Amino acid sequence: MSPELKKRSVEYLGGCCLLCGYSQNFASLDFHHINPSEKIRNISEYSSWSEDLVQELDKCALLCSNHHREVHNSSFNYDI
Repeated sequence: MSPELKKRSVEYLGGCCLLCGYSQNFASLDFHHINPSEKIRNISEYSSWSEDLVQELDKCALLCSNHHREVHNSSFNYDI
C-alpha cells in the first residue's frame, strides 16, 4: 500500500486510534478486522482506492500499533 493510499484509508476511518485517539503519525495506525471471519483481503494488499477497499475498510477499526497488539493479546479485553 502506498503512503498516499494508507493516508486516505486512515482518514476514511476517522484519522485516529479508536481506543486512545492517537493520530500523530499515520504509519503507526493499523487496520484491525473486527470480525476476522468476514475478512476477504488484507488492507495492505490494495494498490488503489476502490469500492472493494472501502468495503474491506468498513469491516475494520483503526487502532494505534500498541492497541492493535493488545487487542490480539488474550489478556486484554477491549470492546470494539
